[in-house]
Amino acid sequence: SKAISSKNIIPVLSGIKMDLKNEGLFLTASNDEIAIETFIDSNNIVSIAIESVSGVTTLSNIGDTLQLRVIDNNGNNYTNVITYLNSGNIILESEFTKEEIANNINKIIKDIFNLDIPVFVTIPSELERLLNNCPEWWGTNNKEVHDNLIFIIPPTKYKDIYNAIGEPKEEIEKIKELNNYIFWSFNLKNYRKSNWWVKTANTDIKDKITIRTANTVKKLIEISKK
Repeated sequence: SKAISSKNIIPVLSGIKMDLKNEGLFLTASNDEIAIETFIDSNNIVSIAIESVSGVTTLSNIGDTLQLRVIDNNGNNYTNVITYLNSGNIILESEFTKEEIANNINKIIKDIFNLDIPVFVTIPSELERLLNNCPEWWGTNNKEVHDNLIFIIPPTKYKDIYNAIGEPKEEIEKIKELNNYIFWSFNLKNYRKSNWWVKTANTDIKDKITIRTANTVKKLIEISKK
């Protein structure tokens, strides 16, 4: 999982500062008017990885600089490493299988930071297929709606997440499952009233998912093609 999974940051705050220490991850989210600080204990950090046809995008809860250090300093034959945003998005090329990449990055993080973080891997073509089949209400330019894609970390399934969270709150949020990913949109003005926004941070499932905005997913696909 996850820079930080978007579930951990109030969506109206765009600036994110991350500071990883042995005890956990210190986060500061801010805009021009306010700043909110939070802390994630090292036992509760979750990582995600996304693989592409030509490489891998790794989404984890360690910052860009730390992620590059993880990849570059361990001789793992990952090439063309690129990070995007400070939310832990990495694109890289590798000859390894998705499972090998996930296990390898998990081990690297554990060896360097003493954090046991699950890693999710997928390919850009799979993300493209998802976006080509997204619901009509998702990924629009509606400024009143926040669109997200939820990545479910194996072996967890969609029904496990749905059973843990329950139905989305009518007129505030919408969800649609496709290939064990979840399209999820909610009204920004009333996001605190949404069922899924509150419960995606629940301790029972927060280490089984990671979340990225629609714009981030689109940008990761774009970068992976360059």
